[in-house]
Amino acid sequence: MPASNCSIERLRRSAFGPLEYCDNQIRLSLLFNLKNIGHSPAVSVSVWFKLLANIGAESNYVKIQKEMYEQQKNFHEARKNKFSEPFGNTIFPGQSIQLAVAAGASLPEIPEFLKDHISDLNTCPFHVKVVGLVIYAFTFEEGYHQTGFTLTLQRKMSKTENRSTQAFFIDEGNVPANNLLLINSPFNGLLPD
Repeated sequence: MPASNCSIERLRRSAFGPLEYCDNQIRLSLLFNLKNIGHSPAVSVSVWFKLLANIGAESNYVKIQKEMYEQQKNFHEARKNKFSEPFGNTIFPGQSIQLAVAAGASLPEIPEFLKDHISDLNTCPFHVKVVGLVIYAFTFEEGYHQTGFTLTLQRKMSKTENRSTQAFFIDEGNVPANNLLLINSPFNGLLPD
């Protein structure tokens, strides 16, 4: 089937809830607006994402997306075989839907090379990336399609003077949704197949 027949466009995404700190974890809910810009109904449409909290080191986003794709493809297949019905949403050509999705991650550990300079994780700056996939299938095709995305999470403003809005600090507390920015990363990872 030509690629023009099978496309899901990720129109907009926004923070649906605050970035919360709880029991050495961070949690975030995102709202995705998806539109079928192809000519065939898309079935089993779902959005999956992981939060990555880093101090210093970057992660291999494409590798993470590929692992997520395999996990979710296996999940979809197992569910379909067990329940004889697809998991996810159906989007008809030209139709848009909204999906709210939540994820969490462990707070980062202070790397060994920084421990002489930083002793308290509460005041240590860390960065958050959102790495995810939109997974979908089409009624007359075998297999699944994916569109990967990588977003940088930042704040619009800091509660504390002289602190970067590009980093998060536990001692500033939860960050409300209206103070969060999601910025497309220059390396989005997996492209639509």
